[in-house]
Amino acid sequence: AEITNILFEDIEMDTPEQVPIWIGPAQESDSKGACSLLWPSLSNHCPAPPTTVSFTNITLRRVKVQNAKHSPGVILGNPQRPMKGIVFDDVAFTPIDPSKKPWGSDFYHCEGVEGAATDATSPKPPCFKST
Repeated sequence: AEITNILFEDIEMDTPEQVPIWIGPAQESDSKGACSLLWPSLSNHCPAPPTTVSFTNITLRRVKVQNAKHSPGVILGNPQRPMKGIVFDDVAFTPIDPSKKPWGSDFYHCEGVEGAATDATSPKPPCFKST
């Protein structure tokens, strides 16, 4: 499977109930071995996507999130086949709150990804390079 050449642009969220940004495996309750709907708060089960899935060239541009109830996001790829070309261009959270759960001052659960974030992105995913 291939997930490629996707642009999310000019998005505004106000007080999102769940993790605002999620790039990775689907959270499901009806598929064996899927990422639990209760992850990470009540379950530790959220496997990386299978190596048969390719994530490439995904851009979030001018995404504004205000008053998020949780940490900014999840970018979860498979370390054996990392996501490539993931770009955050002016993805901004207001306020930036390192006390938000579940990832605190890391802000994102971030693994198995090769990504980049512009200076206008705040906070930046810890596994992304600055551009």
